[in-house]
Amino acid sequence: MINGFNALIILGIVIAETFSQTLAREYRGDLNKPFKWKNKFYLIAGAFLLYALVLYLLVKTYDYSNFAISNAMWDSGTIIATTLVGYFWFNEHLNKYEYAGLGLVIAGAILIGLKSDDKSSDKVKNYLCSKKLKESRLKKYYFLFTMLKSNNLLI
Repeated sequence: MINGFNALIILGIVIAETFSQTLAREYRGDLNKPFKWKNKFYLIAGAFLLYALVLYLLVKTYDYSNFAISNAMWDSGTIIATTLVGYFWFNEHLNKYEYAGLGLVIAGAILIGLKSDDKSSDKVKNYLCSKKLKESRLKKYYFLFTMLKSNNLLI
């Protein structure tokens, strides 16, 4: 099962990519309206910046889950979110096959999320026990951690 921290990172990816795709859709806009260079530049620049954030967060998820799991959760979350934005913001409607496909995406995301391996607890435990923590600004936390561990207060 995907833990809360990794799910939060993936949620951040989904939100950033959904906003980026929304800006790209606004950039395309209505082809009958006059083209405004200044507004259009900010839309596409914002979309690029959001995709840079998506890439950064995606790389972070690889520390906590497998490559395939991170990408599957990100992709399915973005499919669901962009479908909702398209429906409510852009008044795009789905046919019965698209609803069925969306249902399969949701079912797949649930199955992947429930049965995926989570590497985050090992990573956090290894970090807390590492030399890196001893040398960092978090020395007081390392002292507290070692004191709790020596008194068998940590599991």
